[in-house]
Amino acid sequence: MRKVMFKWLAMFLAVVLCAGVVSCKDDDDDDNGASGNSIVGTWRYDFGYNAYALMTFNEDLTGIYREYDEEDGGWWSYTFTWLQNNGKVMVIDDEDGYGDEYYNVTVTATKLTWTYNNGYGGEKQVCTRQQ
Repeated sequence: MRKVMFKWLAMFLAVVLCAGVVSCKDDDDDDNGASGNSIVGTWRYDFGYNAYALMTFNEDLTGIYREYDEEDGGWWSYTFTWLQNNGKVMVIDDEDGYGDEYYNVTVTATKLTWTYNNGYGGEKQVCTRQQ
């Protein structure tokens, strides 16, 4: 009797352990490119006629923002540090320490979509990956 009960208990535990391993989801929402869809790289956002921004995110969590606006006289830029976590990206200006928050971040091989917290309810932006 004990032998039969032990076998049933062993089989039950094996099924429970297998179900537990299969049902576990990946808790790492920000894989930093393990899926091939990393934010690392250069992204372009067009915001007007002859006006666009290039944001380069480096693997070492640094970056550079470059903006071109023909009406405002051409190029200007700043360097930044960035953090990515739980569908959000924080970009912190290296010079003044001011931070911009982007949320609802999704990355594909060619497109970066996020909502920029502009203080007026958010602005959805779609950026394209540059080569």
